[in-house]
Formats: sequence, structure tokens, C-alpha cells
Amino acid sequence: MLFLPNFLPLVLIFNVPGVGCKLSTIPTTSSSFERHHYLRSQRLGVSGRDLHGVHAEESSDDDDDDDAVGKIEKEMKGKDIVLIDESEVYDKDENDDDGGEKEGRGGENEEMEYSPPSLLPEYLNDHLGDLTSSFHQSVDVPLFLNIPKSGGTLMSAHYGRCLNLVESTSRGAQLSHEKALRIVTDPNTSIKYVNVDTTHLDGIEEASYLSVASSHLADVIFTSYLYESLTELFDILHPGRLFLLMRCPIEREVSLFYHRQKVMLEEEQKNKKKGTFQNITIEEYAEKGLGTSNLLVRMLTKPNSGQEEGGVTRDDLEIAKLILQRKCLIGLTARMEESIIGFDRYFGWYDENALETNKCRKNLVEHGLSTHTHPRVSEGSDVWDLFHKKNELDMELYEFALDLYQEQREKIQMGNMNTAR
Repeated sequence: MLFLPNFLPLVLIFNVPGVGCKLSTIPTTSSSFERHHYLRSQRLGVSGRDLHGVHAEESSDDDDDDDAVGKIEKEMKGKDIVLIDESEVYDKDENDDDGGEKEGRGGENEEMEYSPPSLLPEYLNDHLGDLTSSFHQSVDVPLFLNIPKSGGTLMSAHYGRCLNLVESTSRGAQLSHEKALRIVTDPNTSIKYVNVDTTHLDGIEEASYLSVASSHLADVIFTSYLYESLTELFDILHPGRLFLLMRCPIEREVSLFYHRQKVMLEEEQKNKKKGTFQNITIEEYAEKGLGTSNLLVRMLTKPNSGQEEGGVTRDDLEIAKLILQRKCLIGLTARMEESIIGFDRYFGWYDENALETNKCRKNLVEHGLSTHTHPRVSEGSDVWDLFHKKNELDMELYEFALDLYQEQREKIQMGNMNTAR
């Protein structure tokens, strides 16, 4: 929760086309902050009429990340990710019963200055390549962090269909159960995979045993488990190069709700058994707190032993920011084709003269992989506000990432990014 000084705030709503995220509440006297947000909105192409825009039209969604969504829900409820409301953890000092005095203040009613962490954990420093160093195809391995309902399936289709790259997802293990590492081809799509599953915790352990990263058989590895992938698959001699697509956290939550409803309906038709979310409205879903909470911060940081039973904290948020700033190439689902081209340039996969490849990419981006649509939630509605409250840290991280995205994009276009060698 933000504690504002005793003056009226000016609410600025920046609506990036295709995103619809309310990004911040800014005090009128803090002109530097206003300039910061105004410049960002200009860089991202936000017009004046969009500043207070609300989307209520249909939103087309890829039917993507079915495996990722299910596995995130099941496996991250336990020791990996706890899907709980963060408000008690994040705001636990707000209503202290000590007359306003908080621990560590020495009896004075003055808030201690927050000192964010400045160092990354060792496994992140050693097992992830840094953006300040060049990407070497013979050493580094591209690692895509697949956030549910954020374009992961489209990315896989682009790399498999359009670029003919070898991928490590879940599909390879479905096609071959051999214990020796090898490349297999999907007979239905002709896409090539390594025969391991790096999207599942058990699969990551198996992939580690088979040394999938050091083998360099996979051109790109997909996972939803950053901590486990980095500690199991990569090392200082064979580091990963992290990249991801980010979506407005509230749009992600809305998409997850309708995806769950769709899956439950299919289950009922198949098994004649009603699902949990089938007859619930999105308003009831939000009011009951059934969505995920700060999922992106969790996926990037995996709370340490002191946090595994609770929620993510501001320290986790600051670590996530450091990861994005130092170690991660960022893309936005609201800038899908632009983001994909940026990724491909960085990794040395882009060729502007490859007409068929470029046509394939454009077709995927424009038409997607399904025709599934769902209503959008209006910004400022009760549902929007409930999702926002449950994902405050994700929203702050997303806002932070918008600036980084633009900076990275400009460097790549100018040739100032340490791209493939």
C-alpha cells in the first residue's frame, strides 16, 4: 500500500494500446515523477485520448500455456509458489497495535529508510549471462521464462515453425521416452524438440541428468521455473540468457479466469463433472481472491526459506527489478512483433531478407493460434481494483519493465546492445 503525503494526488492513467494498465497515482507536487511517466507514455506511443481510456471490448486470447497454467497452479501452491493474498505480508505494519511505533524504530515515530537489496543471489550471477556482456552462441543458451497467458505458445510456434529452431519444452518428452538425449521431430508439425521436459519440475531434474544445457542440442529452452532451471540445468561455463514476454498483470488475471472456465467446461463435457470455476462470475472470482498473487515476482525470485510459507516481499520485488535490469531481455505482449524481432536480433536469428520467415512471424502475430475471445475488464471497476490490490508488486514491476523495454529496444536498434557473436 502506498502512503501518500497530506496533499491531493493527481491521478494519471496511462493506457498503453493493447495493455490497459493503470500504472500509478502521482502527487501533484512531484513534477519529476509526472515528467517521468509522461515521457514514458510518449516513448511508448500513448496518445492524449488514451490517457483515461477504458477497454470493454472483446479481447482475443491465444489458447496458450495450457500446460504452464496447470503446472503453475498445482506445483507452485506448495513449496514453489504459494497462491495467497499478499496484503498481510506487504502491509503487515500498517495496523500495528503499538501506538504507531514499529519494530526497529527505537520508540520514535519515524519510519526507517528502506534500503533495497543491491546484490543478486549467487546462482543468478553465476548461471545467468549479464546484458553487459556479449551473447555467445557457442556458450550461452537462450532461456525463455514462460509466464502463463503471456504469449508463450506463440513464441514456441515462432521458433519452431518460422525459424526451424530446436526447442526444449514439454513436447519432446511426449514424443520420445528414451533415456539418451536426442532431437525428435513432431510428425504433425515438423517442429524439432529435445526429448526432455523443461517445463515440469521432474522434467528439469531429468534434463539436468542428461546435461541438456551443456549439450547445446536445444537452441532455446522454455521453462516456468527459473530458480530450479538455473540451479539444475546451467552453470558458470554454460549460462542461460534470460528473456520473457510481459503482460499487464490484471489482463493476465482476467485471461487466467476465462481460461480456467473454458478448461472446466471441457472437463464437465468429458467427465460429466462440474468444475470449480464454471458457474462463478469474474466478480465473484475476484471477490473471493481466487486468482494468483504477484505471480511474476514469485516466478523471478522464488521466495527464500524465510518466505516460503508466506508471501513475496518488497525485497523480492527489488531483486526482481535487478534481474530484469541486469539479466533479462524484455518483451511486451502489447508489442508482440516488435518484441519478437528484438529477441531475434539479440540472439542472431533475425534476417530481414528472409521473406518466408518474416511472413510466417507476421501471420502468427496477426492471427494468433486460436479464435478464443473473452470480455475485457474495465479499468477502475471493482474487479480491476481487486486484481490490482492482489498484484500490487507485479504492477510495480510491470511499470518498471516498461521503461527497461524501451531502453533495450533503442539499444538493439542502434546496435549498442551486446548481441550475438
